[in-house]
Amino acid sequence: MVVIKKDKKKRKVSKKRKLEQKCLKLWSDCVRTRDMTCKQCNSDYKLSAHHIRSRTNLSTRYLLANGICLCWKCHSLQKWNPERFQDMILEIIGDEKYQELKRKSLMEITKHTEYDLEIIQEYLEGKLKDYKAGIDFNDLPF
Repeated sequence: MVVIKKDKKKRKVSKKRKLEQKCLKLWSDCVRTRDMTCKQCNSDYKLSAHHIRSRTNLSTRYLLANGICLCWKCHSLQKWNPERFQDMILEIIGDEKYQELKRKSLMEITKHTEYDLEIIQEYLEGKLKDYKAGIDFNDLPF
């Protein structure tokens, strides 16, 4: 028996959605370039950028101070032991920095406009260039 798959129509991705994806990618690149190693164990294997406060909070989604670089092993702790993971993050960045991020994350932003995202993209591209050149590490969360 032969199964024929129907071609699914691809959804057109809006300009705004593309900008959001680009900004998140730039944010991740910036955090990993800035930190270079896992901030928990100093590993440089399979690094990922982690949002300290959830990326669902629009007011802190693209803040570089809201990011920390973790290896896959330390990052997986978030899923397997969330309470211990939270303690680890607090240990790395300190309670004062965490509370500051928490206050910022609670600021209400309903949506980013395309214009907002274009400005954020330009900012993140500039920061990434600075990090790659070894300049400007003033926004470290720890």
